[in-house]
Amino acid sequence: AFREDLYYRLNGLVVKLPPLRERTDLEAVINKLLAAESGALRYTVSPDIMQLFKQHNWPGNFRQLTNLLRTAMVMAGDDLQIRLEHLPDDFLEDISGAQQVSTETSIATASLTSTASPVPQGSRLDEVTLSTIQRSLAAHGGNVSATAKALGVSRNTIYRKLQAGQ
Repeated sequence: AFREDLYYRLNGLVVKLPPLRERTDLEAVINKLLAAESGALRYTVSPDIMQLFKQHNWPGNFRQLTNLLRTAMVMAGDDLQIRLEHLPDDFLEDISGAQQVSTETSIATASLTSTASPVPQGSRLDEVTLSTIQRSLAAHGGNVSATAKALGVSRNTIYRKLQAGQ
């Protein structure tokens, strides 16, 4: 057992640090980490990604956030704003099921509202998603980055959905 007198000797100053998910200053923390990690370059986070970060649970706390930002900066390269396509796949997979369902629903909704080709009755979601991606790719001349940006998903999601559809 731990000696009580030693505990009180070591317990001079108690600092309570809330988990990252409970912090109200997450945006300031992210901007500070970006400034510290990027040196002369000044990376920023797009508003929609900042909102995504605020909703995330952050089980890995600061280490997870720091590693995520480092990876995103490398993926962004000369593009100084971190967007969805710069985030690593493992983070995108960790995002709550509701976010993933929301993304797929928005792709399906975009397909359903398209007047170019109505969705046949009884189509499955993955078929509609694949069809939407293929039409968007054709509209963007095969440019995966432009397609991903237009659909609001990452390039990796486009590749993954296309591969799953074959």
